[in-house]
Amino acid sequence: MIYSAVLDPSSVIWDREDFHLNKTKYYELADNLMEFIEIIVENPLQFLLREELLEEMINGFPAYEFASEFPELYDFRASIYRFLSNMAENIIPFEPMQLNAVLSIPNINQPHFNSKTNEEVLYLLSKLSVEDLKVIFFTFEEIWSSLKDNIVIFSEGTNNRAYEVLYNVDQCIKFFENLKYAFEPSRKHHRLFGWGSKLKLPDVICQELLDSAISEVEEDFSGCQPLFNYYEKDNIFIAFRAHQPYKYHGYPVDENEIPTKVKRKIFKKIS
Repeated sequence: MIYSAVLDPSSVIWDREDFHLNKTKYYELADNLMEFIEIIVENPLQFLLREELLEEMINGFPAYEFASEFPELYDFRASIYRFLSNMAENIIPFEPMQLNAVLSIPNINQPHFNSKTNEEVLYLLSKLSVEDLKVIFFTFEEIWSSLKDNIVIFSEGTNNRAYEVLYNVDQCIKFFENLKYAFEPSRKHHRLFGWGSKLKLPDVICQELLDSAISEVEEDFSGCQPLFNYYEKDNIFIAFRAHQPYKYHGYPVDENEIPTKVKRKIFKKIS
């Protein structure tokens, strides 16, 4: 996957006082969060997230304490709690680092957060400020009075960095539709008229193999690393390389050209 993700903490750590004053807004947010969870389950992403901030999300309002007070939202509370608990398997942790005067526009470090959450959000902003990452920022329009297409991170001594923001379900769906890797045969390796090592498989099979291909670098979001897979029917290993963003061509490779770690994962998958 090219991108990692950041989930706006305030989308899952709600302001209790504001909730009681604006229940309709939060009911709409709950509906959209449920749809968002379904999309992420179908399109797994790794989240740039420290375990400590994830724990704050799990133990906050409404994930931990909600059902008894508002039984009509029991299903929502159960879903968000389960989603956050399972997220631990798909996080990219990082060491704490806090820059001077780091902030974002819009400001995601909300006044209703406790001191631990504030601290963890500052670590997250600092990470986003010092590294040029391929990150997509997920939030929800119900939280903000106004939103732009980017969140901008400011800090002393570093360049300002802007990250794309998705703030409704339709945008999320469109993002994942555009993100899918597409197989596109190259002239050199074409199964009919190529002059290099030919990949003699139909395009539809190549696309299926690309969809489940494995990279040696688990946290590579550049698109530069090759992907590998194995076609058991013909007993061939295949390497896929990007020639354009999200477009990959493939060619057969010898087994000894497959990184050991990748080969182990491939055989585990087909065993």
